[in-house]
Amino acid sequence: MLGQSGSGNDGIYEWLAGADVSGDYDFGKFTGSEYVDESNIGDGWTKLYVAQSADPQPQPPAVPAGLSAASAGSASITLGWTAVTGATGYQIEIDGSSTYVSTTGASYTHSGLAAGSTHKYRVRAVNAAGPSGWSALATATTSQNQPQPPAVPTGLTATASSSASISLGWTAVTGATGYQIEIDGSATYVSTTGASYTHSGLAAGSTHKYRVRAVNAAGTSGWTALVTATTPGQSSASVIDISHNGTDGFTFGETSDQVKRYQTFAANANKKLTKVEVKVKKYNGPTDLTVSLYATKDSKPTGSALATATVKASAIGEDFAVVSVPLAYSGLASGTTYAIVLGQSKNSDYANYEWSTSEVSASLKYGKYSGGKWLDESGIGDGWLKVYVGS
Repeated sequence: MLGQSGSGNDGIYEWLAGADVSGDYDFGKFTGSEYVDESNIGDGWTKLYVAQSADPQPQPPAVPAGLSAASAGSASITLGWTAVTGATGYQIEIDGSSTYVSTTGASYTHSGLAAGSTHKYRVRAVNAAGPSGWSALATATTSQNQPQPPAVPTGLTATASSSASISLGWTAVTGATGYQIEIDGSATYVSTTGASYTHSGLAAGSTHKYRVRAVNAAGTSGWTALVTATTPGQSSASVIDISHNGTDGFTFGETSDQVKRYQTFAANANKKLTKVEVKVKKYNGPTDLTVSLYATKDSKPTGSALATATVKASAIGEDFAVVSVPLAYSGLASGTTYAIVLGQSKNSDYANYEWSTSEVSASLKYGKYSGGKWLDESGIGDGWLKVYVGS
């Protein structure tokens, strides 16, 4: 609508009008009291300029507040912060690395860490417009590993090794620094660092009970179950002695050649075998020593073992020494030849044993198991052996 601010007939305006531009528009005049349509004379020359408002530009989110870092054990640290309005996610900088960890929530757990290690963190929010600034650094340290008491020992055995002693053995416990042995219910325990013990100075025919627990800096394990053993009574014991002062020896416990070694002996009138003693040494950490009694044929071991005992490798040294082995068999026949056979529980060409060997008697036989058969090697001597028998 066009007009002028004042009234009068001396000065007026004229609006250029032409042919009808569009039937959608109307053109007319105001007479002073009413509006009169004059669309029949055309349309007034007009251009309208309309301003369009611009959409607001997205803005990066605010810096996250309240970042905290706390140890969650010896291997992880938990982070938390206040969620930021308008953020679609977050980036976490760990220990200054330029490779950021991304998450959509306002918390994160950093795991797989070393015990007692310190780590620093900062976080920023992100959205389509970009990232916020970084938060202040937060630092936390994982806790140290707490030592744990050892497990209860397993495999406790008690065997009379003579009329005056009983030998104990058990499986070593990982993480144990020693063991305590309770004997006959006494509150005064025997301490040892190894996984074996010999209770000596006992009366013949006496019975004793034992249990064991492991110890370390964190405390003690529970007790094992009780085991009981009885020393044998006095008997007409004797020793079949094939010992010597030789300093040489021959190995056994290998995988193919010197798999086992044997030494024969002749039984006397005593029918009960109680133990044997052998002089051996070990090389390179072998497995446990096996000691067996065999019948013989043509002065060589035959058939299956009549009795077998095992000696823990930890009880045997790297220099020749006598090892006492409880070995029970009650059917020895006077004048009959038997063989004591030595081996190891798992053969190895690298880790094995050596049996002290020297000439004792031409009537005795010494040899090896090789290539699936027993071979006589009596020409190199006799294996150091004492056989304890009784009635």
